[in-house]
Amino acid sequence: MIPLLITVGVVALLVAMFLAPMEALSWWAGWFGGELKSPPTSSADTPKRSRAKHYVIFLDGIAKIGSENYEDVQGLLDNLARRNPEAVLMGDIMPYSMTNTGLLDKRPMSRFWRYAYRLKREGKRPVIAFTINIRNVLQVLVSADERYGPLYSQGEAQSILNKLVGQGYEVGSGVPVTLIGYSGGGQIALGVTPLLKRALAAPVTVISLGGVMSSDPGLADADHLYHLVGSKDPVPNLGRLFPGRWPLLVNSHWNQMTRQGRFSPVEMGPMTHNGVGSYLDEAYTLASGESFLAHTSGTLTSLFRRIEEQQKKLSMSAKPAATRANVDKKLKLRLRLYSLIFLVMLGVVVYNLVTGGLSLWLGLSSLGAGVLIGVFMSRMFSLSWDEQESVVIGRIDWIGGAILAAYILFALGRNWLFGLWVSGPALGAFTLSFFAGNMLGRVVGTVVGIRHILKAWGLDVRGGSRIS
Repeated sequence: MIPLLITVGVVALLVAMFLAPMEALSWWAGWFGGELKSPPTSSADTPKRSRAKHYVIFLDGIAKIGSENYEDVQGLLDNLARRNPEAVLMGDIMPYSMTNTGLLDKRPMSRFWRYAYRLKREGKRPVIAFTINIRNVLQVLVSADERYGPLYSQGEAQSILNKLVGQGYEVGSGVPVTLIGYSGGGQIALGVTPLLKRALAAPVTVISLGGVMSSDPGLADADHLYHLVGSKDPVPNLGRLFPGRWPLLVNSHWNQMTRQGRFSPVEMGPMTHNGVGSYLDEAYTLASGESFLAHTSGTLTSLFRRIEEQQKKLSMSAKPAATRANVDKKLKLRLRLYSLIFLVMLGVVVYNLVTGGLSLWLGLSSLGAGVLIGVFMSRMFSLSWDEQESVVIGRIDWIGGAILAAYILFALGRNWLFGLWVSGPALGAFTLSFFAGNMLGRVVGTVVGIRHILKAWGLDVRGGSRIS
Protein backbone atom coordinates (compact mmCIF):
# COMPACT_ATOMS: atom_id res chain seq x y z
CA MET A 1 0.00 0.00 0.00
CA ILE A 2 2.77 2.44 0.96
CA PRO A 3 4.71 1.94 -2.34
CA LEU A 4 1.47 2.57 -4.24
CA LEU A 5 0.86 5.82 -2.36
CA ILE A 6 4.45 6.93 -2.99
CA THR A 7 4.08 6.16 -6.70
CA VAL A 8 0.81 8.06 -6.92
CA GLY A 9 2.36 10.98 -5.06
CA VAL A 10 5.36 11.15 -7.41
CA VAL A 11 3.14 10.98 -10.49
CA ALA A 12 0.87 13.69 -9.07
CA LEU A 13 3.89 15.89 -8.38
CA LEU A 14 5.21 15.48 -11.93
CA VAL A 15 1.79 16.30 -13.38
CA ALA A 16 1.52 19.35 -11.13
CA MET A 17 4.95 20.56 -12.26
CA PHE A 18 3.93 20.18 -15.89
CA LEU A 19 0.64 22.02 -15.37
CA ALA A 20 2.08 24.81 -13.18
CA PRO A 21 2.54 27.32 -16.05
CA MET A 22 -0.80 26.43 -17.64
CA GLU A 23 -2.81 29.00 -15.69
CA ALA A 24 -0.38 31.71 -16.77
CA LEU A 25 -0.55 30.62 -20.41
CA SER A 26 -4.33 30.33 -20.34
CA TRP A 27 -4.66 33.80 -18.90
CA TRP A 28 -2.19 35.17 -21.46
CA ALA A 29 -4.13 33.68 -24.35
CA GLY A 30 -6.99 36.09 -23.80
CA TRP A 31 -5.76 38.87 -21.59
CA PHE A 32 -2.08 39.62 -21.73
CA GLY A 33 -1.12 43.19 -22.68
CA GLY A 34 1.69 45.65 -22.22
CA GLU A 35 0.16 47.58 -19.32
CA LEU A 36 -2.45 47.03 -16.62
CA LYS A 37 -6.05 47.91 -17.44
CA SER A 38 -8.08 50.35 -15.39
CA PRO A 39 -10.62 48.42 -13.29
CA PRO A 40 -14.12 48.65 -14.80
CA THR A 41 -16.48 50.72 -12.64
CA SER A 42 -19.92 52.27 -12.97
CA SER A 43 -21.34 55.35 -11.29
CA ALA A 44 -23.17 53.11 -8.85
CA ASP A 45 -20.17 51.19 -7.59
CA THR A 46 -17.39 53.77 -7.98
CA PRO A 47 -15.52 53.74 -4.66
CA LYS A 48 -15.16 56.91 -2.62
CA ARG A 49 -11.70 58.42 -2.59
CA SER A 50 -9.82 57.37 0.47
CA ARG A 51 -7.82 59.70 2.69
CA ALA A 52 -5.48 56.92 3.73
CA LYS A 53 -1.80 57.81 4.00
CA HIS A 54 -0.62 54.36 3.11
CA TYR A 55 -1.86 51.21 1.37
CA VAL A 56 -0.44 47.88 2.50
CA ILE A 57 -1.02 44.58 0.67
CA PHE A 58 -0.15 41.39 2.53
CA LEU A 59 0.76 38.47 0.27
CA ASP A 60 0.61 35.32 2.38
CA GLY A 61 2.87 32.28 2.24
CA ILE A 62 2.49 29.04 0.31
CA ALA A 63 -0.18 27.61 2.63
CA LYS A 64 -2.66 30.22 1.31
CA ILE A 65 -5.86 28.74 -0.16
CA GLY A 66 -8.01 31.79 -0.96
CA SER A 67 -9.23 35.16 0.25
CA GLU A 68 -9.68 33.97 3.85
CA ASN A 69 -6.69 34.00 6.20
CA TYR A 70 -5.36 31.57 8.76
CA GLU A 71 -5.77 32.60 12.38
CA ASP A 72 -2.15 33.69 12.90
CA VAL A 73 -2.09 35.77 9.73
CA GLN A 74 -5.36 37.45 10.62
CA GLY A 75 -3.92 38.17 14.06
CA LEU A 76 -1.00 40.02 12.45
CA LEU A 77 -3.32 42.02 10.17
CA ASP A 78 -5.58 42.97 13.09
CA ASN A 79 -2.55 44.04 15.13
CA LEU A 80 -1.25 46.16 12.26
CA ALA A 81 -4.69 47.73 11.75
CA ARG A 82 -4.78 48.84 15.40
CA ARG A 83 -1.30 50.33 15.16
CA ASN A 84 -1.89 52.02 11.79
CA PRO A 85 -5.42 53.48 11.76
CA GLU A 86 -4.64 55.80 8.83
CA ALA A 87 -3.49 52.96 6.55
CA VAL A 88 -5.56 50.59 4.46
CA LEU A 89 -4.47 46.96 4.91
CA MET A 90 -5.52 44.22 2.53
CA GLY A 91 -4.88 40.53 3.14
CA ASP A 92 -7.49 38.92 0.90
CA ILE A 93 -5.29 38.60 -2.21
CA MET A 94 -4.56 35.07 -3.45
CA PRO A 95 -0.90 35.43 -4.53
CA TYR A 96 -0.80 32.03 -6.22
CA SER A 97 -3.57 32.64 -8.72
CA MET A 98 -3.37 35.17 -11.54
CA THR A 99 -7.12 35.67 -11.43
CA ASN A 100 -7.29 35.87 -7.62
CA THR A 101 -9.31 32.64 -7.59
CA GLY A 102 -8.99 30.60 -4.42
CA LEU A 103 -8.27 26.88 -4.48
CA LEU A 104 -11.69 26.19 -2.95
CA ASP A 105 -13.56 28.23 -5.55
CA LYS A 106 -14.65 27.19 -9.02
CA ARG A 107 -11.65 25.21 -10.22
CA PRO A 108 -11.29 21.83 -11.96
CA MET A 109 -9.62 20.39 -8.82
CA SER A 110 -11.54 22.38 -6.19
CA ARG A 111 -13.04 19.19 -4.69
CA PHE A 112 -9.55 17.78 -4.06
CA TRP A 113 -8.31 21.09 -2.58
CA ARG A 114 -11.30 21.20 -0.22
CA TYR A 115 -10.40 17.71 0.93
CA ALA A 116 -6.72 18.65 1.42
CA TYR A 117 -7.67 21.84 3.25
CA ARG A 118 -9.97 19.94 5.60
CA LEU A 119 -7.15 17.52 6.40
CA LYS A 120 -4.79 20.45 7.01
CA ARG A 121 -7.19 22.03 9.51
CA GLU A 122 -7.76 18.69 11.25
CA GLY A 123 -4.06 17.83 11.33
CA LYS A 124 -4.60 14.55 9.48
CA ARG A 125 -2.69 12.96 6.60
CA PRO A 126 -0.01 15.66 6.38
CA VAL A 127 1.31 14.36 3.06
CA ILE A 128 -1.99 15.04 1.31
CA ALA A 129 -2.49 18.32 3.19
CA PHE A 130 0.99 19.44 2.11
CA THR A 131 -0.03 19.24 -1.56
CA ILE A 132 -1.48 22.74 -1.11
CA ASN A 133 2.00 24.02 -0.26
CA ILE A 134 3.58 22.12 -3.15
CA ARG A 135 1.05 23.48 -5.62
CA ASN A 136 1.73 27.05 -4.48
CA VAL A 137 5.52 26.55 -4.48
CA LEU A 138 5.27 25.64 -8.14
CA GLN A 139 3.46 28.93 -8.78
CA VAL A 140 6.32 30.75 -7.04
CA LEU A 141 8.74 29.05 -9.44
CA VAL A 142 6.54 30.11 -12.37
CA SER A 143 6.77 33.70 -11.11
CA ALA A 144 10.57 33.44 -10.91
CA ASP A 145 10.86 31.88 -14.38
CA GLU A 146 12.10 34.27 -17.07
CA ARG A 147 9.70 32.77 -19.61
CA TYR A 148 6.44 32.66 -17.67
CA GLY A 149 7.17 35.13 -14.86
CA PRO A 150 6.17 38.30 -16.77
CA LEU A 151 2.84 36.71 -17.72
CA TYR A 152 2.16 35.59 -14.18
CA SER A 153 3.07 38.98 -12.71
CA GLN A 154 0.81 40.76 -15.19
CA GLY A 155 -2.24 38.84 -14.01
CA GLU A 156 -1.35 39.12 -10.33
CA ALA A 157 -0.69 42.85 -10.61
CA GLN A 158 -4.06 43.35 -12.29
CA SER A 159 -5.80 41.62 -9.38
CA ILE A 160 -3.97 43.83 -6.87
CA LEU A 161 -4.74 46.99 -8.87
CA ASN A 162 -8.43 46.08 -8.92
CA LYS A 163 -8.37 45.62 -5.13
CA LEU A 164 -6.56 48.92 -4.55
CA VAL A 165 -8.99 50.92 -6.65
CA GLY A 166 -11.87 49.08 -5.01
CA GLN A 167 -10.57 50.31 -1.64
CA GLY A 168 -10.55 53.92 -2.79
CA TYR A 169 -7.00 54.30 -4.03
CA GLU A 170 -6.70 57.29 -6.38
CA VAL A 171 -4.33 56.53 -9.23
CA GLY A 172 -1.74 59.29 -9.57
CA SER A 173 -2.19 60.51 -5.98
CA GLY A 174 1.33 59.40 -5.02
CA VAL A 175 0.11 57.66 -1.87
CA PRO A 176 2.77 55.01 -1.06
CA VAL A 177 1.99 51.35 -1.57
CA THR A 178 3.81 48.65 0.38
CA LEU A 179 3.79 44.96 -0.49
CA ILE A 180 4.49 42.55 2.36
CA GLY A 181 5.55 39.18 1.00
CA TYR A 182 5.51 36.35 3.51
CA SER A 183 7.56 33.31 2.45
CA GLY A 184 6.79 32.66 -1.24
CA GLY A 185 4.78 35.89 -1.30
CA GLY A 186 8.11 37.74 -1.37
CA GLN A 187 8.79 36.55 -4.92
CA ILE A 188 5.25 37.40 -6.03
CA ALA A 189 5.67 40.91 -4.59
CA LEU A 190 8.85 41.53 -6.58
CA GLY A 191 7.22 40.36 -9.81
CA VAL A 192 4.26 42.78 -9.60
CA THR A 193 6.26 45.81 -8.39
CA PRO A 194 7.18 47.41 -11.77
CA LEU A 195 3.67 46.97 -13.17
CA LEU A 196 2.00 48.49 -10.11
CA LYS A 197 4.49 51.35 -9.95
CA ARG A 198 3.74 52.36 -13.54
CA ALA A 199 -0.02 51.89 -13.19
CA LEU A 200 -0.31 53.81 -9.91
CA ALA A 201 2.39 56.44 -10.55
CA ALA A 202 3.36 56.02 -6.91
CA PRO A 203 6.26 54.66 -4.84
CA VAL A 204 6.14 50.91 -4.24
CA THR A 205 8.14 49.37 -1.41
CA VAL A 206 8.57 45.65 -0.76
CA ILE A 207 8.89 44.14 2.71
CA SER A 208 9.94 40.50 2.80
CA LEU A 209 8.84 38.58 5.90
CA GLY A 210 11.01 35.48 5.69
CA GLY A 211 10.62 35.78 1.92
CA VAL A 212 12.12 33.50 -0.72
CA MET A 213 13.15 35.69 -3.65
CA SER A 214 15.05 35.43 -6.91
CA SER A 215 16.99 38.18 -8.67
CA ASP A 216 13.75 39.39 -10.21
CA PRO A 217 13.76 42.33 -12.67
CA GLY A 218 11.19 43.97 -10.36
CA LEU A 219 14.05 44.80 -8.00
CA ALA A 220 15.04 47.61 -10.36
CA ASP A 221 11.70 49.36 -9.74
CA ALA A 222 11.23 48.73 -6.03
CA ASP A 223 11.92 51.92 -4.07
CA HIS A 224 13.36 49.76 -1.31
CA LEU A 225 13.43 46.15 -0.16
CA TYR A 226 13.38 45.39 3.56
CA HIS A 227 14.18 41.75 4.34
CA LEU A 228 12.97 40.58 7.77
CA VAL A 229 14.58 37.29 8.79
CA GLY A 230 14.60 35.31 12.04
CA SER A 231 17.80 33.62 13.19
CA LYS A 232 16.02 30.24 13.32
CA ASP A 233 14.41 30.60 9.90
CA PRO A 234 16.43 28.78 7.18
CA VAL A 235 13.75 29.08 4.48
CA PRO A 236 14.80 32.52 3.10
CA ASN A 237 18.22 31.03 2.33
CA LEU A 238 16.57 28.99 -0.44
CA GLY A 239 16.48 32.21 -2.47
CA ARG A 240 20.27 32.10 -2.66
CA LEU A 241 19.98 29.10 -4.95
CA PHE A 242 18.90 31.43 -7.77
CA PRO A 243 22.06 32.32 -9.75
CA GLY A 244 21.21 36.03 -9.78
CA ARG A 245 21.64 36.10 -6.01
CA TRP A 246 25.26 34.91 -6.25
CA PRO A 247 27.78 37.68 -5.44
CA LEU A 248 29.95 36.80 -8.44
CA LEU A 249 27.20 37.96 -10.84
CA VAL A 250 27.82 41.59 -9.97
CA ASN A 251 25.45 43.00 -12.61
CA SER A 252 22.40 40.97 -11.62
CA HIS A 253 19.29 42.84 -10.48
CA TRP A 254 19.86 41.69 -6.91
CA ASN A 255 23.48 42.82 -6.70
CA GLN A 256 22.77 46.13 -8.40
CA MET A 257 20.03 46.80 -5.84
CA THR A 258 22.34 46.06 -2.90
CA ARG A 259 25.09 48.30 -4.33
CA GLN A 260 22.59 51.12 -4.73
CA GLY A 261 21.68 50.89 -1.04
CA ARG A 262 18.05 49.91 -1.63
CA PHE A 263 18.29 46.67 0.36
CA SER A 264 18.05 46.57 4.15
CA PRO A 265 18.19 43.27 6.07
CA VAL A 266 16.37 43.35 9.41
CA GLU A 267 17.24 40.83 12.14
CA MET A 268 14.07 39.61 13.89
CA GLY A 269 15.58 37.54 16.68
CA PRO A 270 15.16 33.78 17.33
CA MET A 271 12.07 33.30 15.15
CA THR A 272 11.23 30.32 12.94
CA HIS A 273 9.52 30.44 9.56
CA ASN A 274 6.03 29.31 10.52
CA GLY A 275 4.09 27.57 13.27
CA VAL A 276 5.36 27.52 16.85
CA GLY A 277 7.96 30.20 17.51
CA SER A 278 7.37 31.96 14.19
CA TYR A 279 7.02 35.65 13.34
CA LEU A 280 3.28 35.40 14.03
CA ASP A 281 3.44 33.52 17.33
CA GLU A 282 1.81 35.44 20.17
CA ALA A 283 2.82 32.94 22.85
CA TYR A 284 6.60 33.09 22.39
CA THR A 285 8.42 36.15 23.69
CA LEU A 286 11.78 37.87 23.34
CA ALA A 287 14.08 38.50 26.29
CA SER A 288 12.36 41.89 26.68
CA GLY A 289 9.04 40.15 27.26
CA GLU A 290 7.58 41.31 23.94
CA SER A 291 5.76 38.60 22.02
CA PHE A 292 7.04 37.56 18.60
CA LEU A 293 3.78 38.78 17.04
CA ALA A 294 4.04 42.17 18.76
CA HIS A 295 7.68 42.53 17.71
CA THR A 296 6.85 41.71 14.10
CA SER A 297 3.94 44.18 14.12
CA GLY A 298 6.10 46.86 15.73
CA THR A 299 8.91 46.37 13.23
CA LEU A 300 6.50 46.58 10.29
CA THR A 301 4.87 49.68 11.73
CA SER A 302 8.28 51.35 12.13
CA LEU A 303 9.02 50.62 8.48
CA PHE A 304 5.62 52.06 7.47
CA ARG A 305 6.51 55.27 9.31
CA ARG A 306 9.87 55.45 7.57
CA ILE A 307 8.26 54.98 4.16
CA GLU A 308 5.60 57.62 4.87
CA GLU A 309 8.19 60.10 6.15
CA GLN A 310 10.35 59.58 3.08
CA GLN A 311 7.36 60.16 0.80
CA LYS A 312 6.39 63.27 2.76
CA LYS A 313 9.86 64.75 2.32
CA LEU A 314 9.82 64.07 -1.41
CA SER A 315 6.39 65.60 -1.90
CA MET A 316 7.14 68.75 0.13
CA SER A 317 10.43 69.69 -1.46
CA ALA A 318 12.28 69.53 -4.71
CA LYS A 319 14.77 66.79 -5.31
CA PRO A 320 17.73 67.60 -3.01
CA ALA A 321 21.12 68.01 -4.61
CA ALA A 322 23.90 65.59 -3.82
CA THR A 323 26.94 67.21 -2.21
CA ARG A 324 30.36 66.16 -0.96
CA ALA A 325 28.77 65.68 2.46
CA ASN A 326 26.93 62.65 1.05
CA VAL A 327 30.20 60.78 0.50
CA ASP A 328 32.18 59.22 3.34
CA LYS A 329 35.42 61.07 4.22
CA LYS A 330 37.57 57.97 3.76
CA LEU A 331 36.05 57.37 0.34
CA LYS A 332 36.70 60.97 -0.73
CA LEU A 333 40.30 60.76 0.51
CA ARG A 334 40.82 57.57 -1.49
CA LEU A 335 39.49 59.23 -4.67
CA ARG A 336 41.75 62.26 -4.21
CA LEU A 337 44.76 60.03 -3.61
CA TYR A 338 44.04 58.02 -6.78
CA SER A 339 43.62 61.26 -8.75
CA LEU A 340 46.91 62.68 -7.47
CA ILE A 341 48.81 59.49 -8.31
CA PHE A 342 47.26 59.47 -11.77
CA LEU A 343 48.32 63.06 -12.48
CA VAL A 344 51.90 62.43 -11.34
CA MET A 345 52.20 59.23 -13.39
CA LEU A 346 50.56 60.87 -16.39
CA GLY A 347 53.17 63.66 -16.31
CA VAL A 348 55.99 61.11 -16.38
CA VAL A 349 54.30 59.20 -19.22
CA VAL A 350 53.90 62.39 -21.28
CA TYR A 351 57.60 63.16 -20.71
CA ASN A 352 58.54 59.70 -22.02
CA LEU A 353 56.30 60.19 -25.06
CA VAL A 354 57.90 63.55 -25.87
CA THR A 355 61.47 62.30 -25.42
CA GLY A 356 60.85 59.12 -27.44
CA GLY A 357 61.18 56.73 -24.50
CA LEU A 358 57.77 55.28 -25.34
CA SER A 359 55.87 55.15 -28.60
CA LEU A 360 52.41 56.76 -28.80
CA TRP A 361 50.75 53.43 -29.68
CA LEU A 362 52.27 51.60 -26.70
CA GLY A 363 51.45 54.51 -24.39
CA LEU A 364 47.79 54.67 -25.40
CA SER A 365 47.30 50.89 -25.39
CA SER A 366 48.83 50.48 -21.93
CA LEU A 367 46.83 53.46 -20.63
CA GLY A 368 43.58 52.01 -22.04
CA ALA A 369 44.28 48.56 -20.61
CA GLY A 370 45.02 50.15 -17.26
CA VAL A 371 41.70 52.04 -17.28
CA LEU A 372 39.75 48.82 -17.93
CA ILE A 373 41.55 46.98 -15.13
CA GLY A 374 41.06 50.00 -12.87
CA VAL A 375 37.30 50.05 -13.42
CA PHE A 376 37.22 46.38 -12.49
CA MET A 377 39.45 47.07 -9.48
CA SER A 378 37.01 49.72 -8.24
CA ARG A 379 34.71 46.81 -7.34
CA MET A 380 37.26 45.90 -4.64
CA PHE A 381 35.36 48.30 -2.37
CA SER A 382 31.66 47.45 -2.09
CA LEU A 383 29.70 50.72 -2.08
CA SER A 384 26.53 51.08 -0.03
CA TRP A 385 24.33 53.72 1.61
CA ASP A 386 24.57 54.41 5.34
CA GLU A 387 21.04 55.49 6.31
CA GLN A 388 22.07 56.88 9.71
CA GLU A 389 24.83 59.13 8.36
CA SER A 390 23.23 59.71 4.91
CA VAL A 391 26.53 59.01 3.15
CA VAL A 392 27.90 56.57 0.61
CA ILE A 393 30.47 54.26 2.21
CA GLY A 394 32.92 51.72 0.78
CA ARG A 395 34.05 48.53 2.44
CA ILE A 396 36.05 45.54 1.26
CA ASP A 397 33.88 42.43 1.12
CA TRP A 398 35.03 38.92 0.24
CA ILE A 399 34.78 39.64 -3.48
CA GLY A 400 36.92 42.73 -2.97
CA GLY A 401 39.42 40.63 -1.06
CA ALA A 402 39.61 38.15 -3.93
CA ILE A 403 40.10 40.97 -6.43
CA LEU A 404 42.84 42.47 -4.26
CA ALA A 405 44.63 39.11 -4.01
CA ALA A 406 44.44 38.64 -7.78
CA TYR A 407 45.76 42.15 -8.32
CA ILE A 408 48.73 41.55 -6.01
CA LEU A 409 49.64 38.41 -7.97
CA PHE A 410 49.34 40.41 -11.18
CA ALA A 411 51.55 43.21 -9.80
CA LEU A 412 54.24 40.72 -8.78
CA GLY A 413 54.36 39.23 -12.27
CA ARG A 414 53.80 42.39 -14.29
CA ASN A 415 57.42 42.73 -15.48
CA TRP A 416 57.38 39.18 -16.86
CA LEU A 417 53.96 39.69 -18.43
CA PHE A 418 54.70 43.07 -20.01
CA GLY A 419 58.12 41.79 -21.05
CA LEU A 420 56.40 39.54 -23.56
CA TRP A 421 55.55 42.65 -25.63
CA VAL A 422 57.97 45.37 -24.49
CA SER A 423 61.64 45.21 -23.57
CA GLY A 424 64.47 47.53 -22.69
CA PRO A 425 64.00 51.10 -21.43
CA ALA A 426 60.44 51.25 -22.81
CA LEU A 427 59.29 48.58 -20.31
CA GLY A 428 59.40 50.99 -17.35
CA ALA A 429 57.47 53.69 -19.22
CA PHE A 430 54.94 51.12 -20.48
CA THR A 431 54.34 49.86 -16.91
CA LEU A 432 54.00 53.41 -15.61
CA SER A 433 51.44 54.24 -18.29
CA PHE A 434 49.45 51.13 -17.38
CA PHE A 435 49.30 52.06 -13.69
CA ALA A 436 48.36 55.64 -14.56
CA GLY A 437 45.36 54.25 -16.44
CA ASN A 438 44.68 51.94 -13.51
CA MET A 439 44.35 54.90 -11.13
CA LEU A 440 42.06 56.72 -13.57
CA GLY A 441 39.88 53.61 -13.97
CA ARG A 442 39.49 53.28 -10.21
CA VAL A 443 38.36 56.89 -9.95
CA VAL A 444 35.87 56.54 -12.82
CA GLY A 445 34.44 53.23 -11.56
CA THR A 446 34.05 54.52 -8.01
CA VAL A 447 32.44 57.83 -9.02
CA VAL A 448 29.94 56.04 -11.29
CA GLY A 449 29.03 53.71 -8.41
CA ILE A 450 28.58 56.65 -6.03
CA ARG A 451 26.33 58.47 -8.48
CA HIS A 452 24.14 55.38 -8.94
CA ILE A 453 23.60 55.08 -5.18
CA LEU A 454 22.88 58.79 -4.69
CA LYS A 455 20.38 58.72 -7.54
CA ALA A 456 18.68 55.65 -6.09
CA TRP A 457 18.19 57.56 -2.82
CA GLY A 458 16.47 60.47 -4.53
CA LEU A 459 19.39 62.91 -4.72
CA ASP A 460 20.11 65.11 -7.72
CA VAL A 461 23.46 64.02 -9.17
CA ARG A 462 23.53 66.30 -12.20
CA GLY A 463 26.19 68.39 -10.52
CA GLY A 464 28.74 65.57 -10.64
CA SER A 465 31.66 67.76 -9.55
CA ARG A 466 30.03 68.34 -6.17
CA ILE A 467 30.22 64.72 -5.03
CA SER A 468 33.78 63.75 -5.93
